[in-house]
Amino acid sequence: MIGKGILEAKLVTPKKIDLFWNTSDLPLKVIQYYFNCRLEKLSQVMRIYDVSHIIFNGNNAHHFFEIAVPFHKGNWTVKGLVPNRNYIVEIGVKITANDFFPLLRSNSVHTAMVDGLNDREYTFISPSNQQYGDQQPDWADHVSTYSYYNGSIYGGRK
Repeated sequence: MIGKGILEAKLVTPKKIDLFWNTSDLPLKVIQYYFNCRLEKLSQVMRIYDVSHIIFNGNNAHHFFEIAVPFHKGNWTVKGLVPNRNYIVEIGVKITANDFFPLLRSNSVHTAMVDGLNDREYTFISPSNQQYGDQQPDWADHVSTYSYYNGSIYGGRK
């Protein structure tokens, strides 16, 4: 991958992920210079790789599919994924019908296993999306990083 940038994938439902990215101008300028053409002339695509049960090296995915998406968009939702699979997404340009030049690669996302439910019946809450409120847990008043439990209410010696 060239230059700085980020591509983050987040699971929304067992069959859908949201993608968010930010690319710097440097890789885009390098592509234009190296391939001697304007970026607008190249097909800007996102490749979604099925990498379940493998160590992905960029070429060994079980299969992949492509979606044309402009870099400046910054986000995209991918639907229709298969539950209980691992996916990695790359954003890049198609040089020819078979040649792909990646710019950014996402984190791996595991789609959840769903038994007998469809997307409308299933409410997915990822740990990063859960809201806990402003309440502290009951034990917070009794424990700190400096707590000494000897003789405390937690069973130490008296």
